[in-house]
Amino acid sequence: MTPPRILFYVQYLEGIGHVMRAKRIVEQLLRRGCRVALVLGGNPIPGFDVAGATIHQLPPVHVGQESYSVLLAEDGTPIDDAFKAARRDHLLAIYQAERPNIVITEAYPMGRWAMHFELEPLLAMADADTQRPLILTSLRDILQMPKSTEKSDKSMELFQRYYDAMIIHGDPNLVRIEESFPPLAGMIERAHSTGLVAPVDRESVVQPATDKFDVLVSGGGGAIGYQVLAAAIAAKPLSAQAEKRWLALAGPRMSVGDYERLAQQADANGVRLERYRDDLVGLMRDAQVSIQRAGYNTIADLLVARCPGVLVPDAGGGQMEQPLRAEKLAALNCAVVVPEERLDPTALAAAIDRAVALPERSTEFNLDGAAEAAEKICLLWRDTQVAQHSRELG
Repeated sequence: MTPPRILFYVQYLEGIGHVMRAKRIVEQLLRRGCRVALVLGGNPIPGFDVAGATIHQLPPVHVGQESYSVLLAEDGTPIDDAFKAARRDHLLAIYQAERPNIVITEAYPMGRWAMHFELEPLLAMADADTQRPLILTSLRDILQMPKSTEKSDKSMELFQRYYDAMIIHGDPNLVRIEESFPPLAGMIERAHSTGLVAPVDRESVVQPATDKFDVLVSGGGGAIGYQVLAAAIAAKPLSAQAEKRWLALAGPRMSVGDYERLAQQADANGVRLERYRDDLVGLMRDAQVSIQRAGYNTIADLLVARCPGVLVPDAGGGQMEQPLRAEKLAALNCAVVVPEERLDPTALAAAIDRAVALPERSTEFNLDGAAEAAEKICLLWRDTQVAQHSRELG
């Protein structure tokens, strides 16, 4: 059977975590002989590439810190109806050029509602195609339930109207998707859990780091990222780990001013400060504790490395994804949680010492989500082809 042609749509509005998860899945699809067109809708990522895939860049949009619902063009100006129409037409032209056997939308229709102006036309075109493709949604293990019941009802109506199945990139041993998005409880028979999409696959091993540290700190981007690092560095002399080797990673997007302030504080407290490391999982594997946020990709790193964590989940704007993930990990003795509102050096020092003393975790998680997602997508395609062939014969 000829491997399928796949159109994989990914809209990222702030960070690039969604793109990196999709990249790992696409790489596994390519290994299985699939032809993949990856459609990106956020600001261009310098140096980003997926060898073997076709990458289509839509006119980019993102959101600012003030509002998650106002879409901005690459230059920071709000987009208008003409911009939306041009993007929609661009996306539909990509579909017509690629003629996919499978269409995958990342997050939508359970998220990315702001992109409805282009995604419902795409789905309608695919659904009406004489060679209708298999239509799937690619979902993170924890979703953000909309405040409006009208919006959640619309999500479910779109899923029932257009989609054949949902691919859930999570492990039910950690969290079940219906815990964060209850309406999906009635659709679980159309859900396929793949495990977490981790930075290494079943055939890979974690590469060792070039040097070793006992305590790692990474805060992500933005103002709260600075606060996490500043509190952690100040916590060092208050912790039982004060004489150990500490490494703090500021992140490539931290402002020069914040980085320089942290550098002075780090020097005074005997903490090594760097912007970025590409051997983070190896560093975690050798560390006694990692202090970090609770986003999907950073938690996957932590679980692969089997490193105890101190988690400061992002709860800004009423977001519940990171607090729920952190709560689940704490309940399984994988981490200690410090809420943002209680973030200070004393609380962080106590949390670090508790995390170092955590027993070795007994719960095992499926971390092979990229390979399993690719296998499931290909299997669903084969099942569709077999069913169609049977109908033609009958």
